[in-house]
Amino acid sequence: MNNKENYALVGKETCERVLNENPDYKVFWRAGYAFRGATESVDDKDPHEQYVWEYNSLMLLTFSDRMELRYKWAAALDIEIDHNKKEIHINGFSENDLL
Repeated sequence: MNNKENYALVGKETCERVLNENPDYKVFWRAGYAFRGATESVDDKDPHEQYVWEYNSLMLLTFSDRMELRYKWAAALDIEIDHNKKEIHINGFSENDLL
């Protein structure tokens, strides 16, 4: 049985709703088009040190912090939810990707 949901070119509100409705699902992130070389990586939802260009500094970012940075960067998001595998695949697109 195909138990998937798809959302195309949505924003922060839809993504937050999906994440809140499925808190135990594994989250995957891709920035850009796969056919142009963008790769998908899993976000384990643990806090991580990451360099933040906006502040020109290494910062300890929670999953929520990382998602906020992604929302600011992305002009639109595609989301696929696979309920059988308990996975959420989020693909962010920049303004340049959508030209």
